[in-house]
Amino acid sequence: MTLGATINNKPARVYSTPPHNAHRARILYDATIQFCAQQGRKKIEGTEEYKTLFNSFIKDVDHRTKKLISSHLARNRATPRSIAYYLALETIEIAAPFLLMSQVFWERDIMQMMHKLSNSHLLIIARRSDITPAIAGVLMARGDNLINQVLSKNPTLRLNHVAQGKNITPTYQFEAEEPDRQTPAEMPQKPVNELLELAQLAFKGKRKQNNNGGEKPPNRQSPIVVRMLAHANLRNRVMVARELADHIGMSFEKVEKIVYHENCESLVLFLKGINFSQNEAAQLLKNLHNNVADNPALLERFMGLYNRFSTSQCRDVMKNLGAKNLLNTPAHQPQAPDQPTLNQAVAARQRQITQHQGPTLFGTERRSA
Repeated sequence: MTLGATINNKPARVYSTPPHNAHRARILYDATIQFCAQQGRKKIEGTEEYKTLFNSFIKDVDHRTKKLISSHLARNRATPRSIAYYLALETIEIAAPFLLMSQVFWERDIMQMMHKLSNSHLLIIARRSDITPAIAGVLMARGDNLINQVLSKNPTLRLNHVAQGKNITPTYQFEAEEPDRQTPAEMPQKPVNELLELAQLAFKGKRKQNNNGGEKPPNRQSPIVVRMLAHANLRNRVMVARELADHIGMSFEKVEKIVYHENCESLVLFLKGINFSQNEAAQLLKNLHNNVADNPALLERFMGLYNRFSTSQCRDVMKNLGAKNLLNTPAHQPQAPDQPTLNQAVAARQRQITQHQGPTLFGTERRSA
């Protein structure tokens, strides 16, 4: 209690903001460190408790501590989405880590936020490594030259054509309410298809160069292989995960974890299960994971795993992990003759042997008495 002026000859209490800000900031920061320390575990404990603590204390936390908390949570894939939204809509110094690197947001989430953000915030989004053509289209609709320049230099998008404003018409309609994570976003087809066509042209160009070098041309690729390789060439892990999840009928969240995990063993089995060749699987791994691209021994280990399991064994693993749509994915099988044809060939060969017996090789023929 602080003494001040007297009222009716009695000391009056002077009310002020409770001196708990520094204490609350320290408690929330320590709780953030403990929460983020669980990253990589199969089960994250205390998520609801952390959300309650965050919502109660964050308004009393100073600007510097908010920046530290944001930098930790932005790297954590288990960060609750409500907290991610809150920090992404903060001032640019606090929001920047989430806008640049957070993997909590889907494409729809980012596009939902963009109409609430300043151009400074959008400049950060334009640098994201997983930016999609649809997001780029909405950013370019702002008509800001600096944003367009940043987009044109984003290596993920390969925006040599897109940055010039060619055929970019955003088709996304903003909604007032916060989107539900469980509802998959509808992908604007036109920009995505354009970028895929560019990527496939580049991929075909590389393949043609290899063929001119005397290598045997590869077999015709299935559509899912072409699409996933195109996304991988652009280092777009999110779209690789979505293509794979849709193709095998598995939860996107589970597939996304498999695609992003540095240990690519599960991903290798999934690729073989949907008929990626060994070369295609190696190419996708190198494009998505720098640790694989920079370590030939690691790539060789993963390819050894690819050769160790059959396609049917890989599909058993996929089913156990939740894949529900493997019926439309025919397994690679060596071509073998039909059983009737095989039986006819064996019978014909037996007749040849019976009709054309050669001379006795050992001893003499035994004559009947």
